[in-house]
Amino acid sequence: MNLLYRYCTSLWFLVVMVALLAVLTGASSYGVALLAADRSVKRQAENLAQDWARFISGRMPSLEQVADGGAISEPDRQLLEDVKQFGDVFRFKLFSSDGRLRLVSDNLNPGHADLGETLGDHNRKAAGVVQSGVAYTSLEDGTAKPDRPDVYA
Repeated sequence: MNLLYRYCTSLWFLVVMVALLAVLTGASSYGVALLAADRSVKRQAENLAQDWARFISGRMPSLEQVADGGAISEPDRQLLEDVKQFGDVFRFKLFSSDGRLRLVSDNLNPGHADLGETLGDHNRKAAGVVQSGVAYTSLEDGTAKPDRPDVYA
């Protein structure tokens, strides 16, 4: 009887340990997969933003003039309207070289944005990116905002 008891408890202990090991392995694999997916999405978002900025700057010679508060021409306005659909870019903002908000894609009329608002007032993290030159990307939940995708970066 004592031998049978030891065998059952040893077997039970082994089963519990194997199950625990399986759960821990699964959980850590899931965590690693989430981390890899998060990094991949962030990298893709950063690349898309850089590609989009290069695309616009190469096709809109008056970009700096508009960023400095100048009028936007009708062809430039149409270009910006058209590229709202480019590569899943759903919204963009244009700041002047001194960090003043000049244009928001929700309304492409210069002066519509609060021109007194600086990048630091508007978004401290973005201002930090400009100072450091190191990109910052985060995944956001847009389900509570009607003008946002469910998930965006």
